[in-house]
Amino acid sequence: MRTPQHRTAPRASAAHEPTALERPTPTRPRADVPARRHGLRPWRSLDYLGRDLVALRRPRDRNTRRRMLPLTVDGFLLIHVPKTAGTSVSAAFYGPDVFIGHTTARQARRAIGPWAYARLLSFGFVRDPVSRVSSTFRYLRAGGAQNRYDLKWQAALAPYPTLERLVADERMLTELNRNQLHFQPQHRFLCDPAGRLLVREVGRFEHLADDVARIAALAGVDVALPTLNTSSADEDEVRLDRAAVARVRELYARDRALFGYD
Repeated sequence: MRTPQHRTAPRASAAHEPTALERPTPTRPRADVPARRHGLRPWRSLDYLGRDLVALRRPRDRNTRRRMLPLTVDGFLLIHVPKTAGTSVSAAFYGPDVFIGHTTARQARRAIGPWAYARLLSFGFVRDPVSRVSSTFRYLRAGGAQNRYDLKWQAALAPYPTLERLVADERMLTELNRNQLHFQPQHRFLCDPAGRLLVREVGRFEHLADDVARIAALAGVDVALPTLNTSSADEDEVRLDRAAVARVRELYARDRALFGYD
């Protein structure tokens, strides 16, 4: 098996910029670029696929395309659902220095183009909603990644010393479910609004090592799974009674139904 090529964004060069007459005409795929698994060619040749060129009028789409295309060089693409071990999975497939963010499958497909996206081995990981809410609560209470966004939500969660107190506040829990990135339902990252899955493979946090190995075999690469971005658990802090568990399950009922956590 081959090792995934860990890529970073291309750097600007001070070399001579070719004129319009010196640039090749993008009429067809380059013959010197070898084919990849799953029918995808490297990202530098995607612009030669006429059916894939989409009118990206919004700057956000163009920025997403620029960031996502290097991740498709080996014919696979991870959709990183927050708090499902995505940081470790990303490091295994792309290397520890590559930041992939939390782009949804819908955003990725629109930015890359439906034709090329359909030929990728796209995949994501999911987690039991109750376990994921517990992990998210610990993560944000500790300040998350210490960026402005996570620190803002750390302050918002300050009045809730335990997860049970948070779950008891139905208004706040609903607000987090709708507007906080890490608390948002997993189907918003992996499915379309009708609930149709937009990735080829779904792994489970509960079977992380086995599912990473299975997806790596499908991608034809060798990976080593590190353990990154974990939050320490305090069982007394996150223990929920049956009523609290029922409230979390009800709020994330669609995740449970779509990903088999009923």
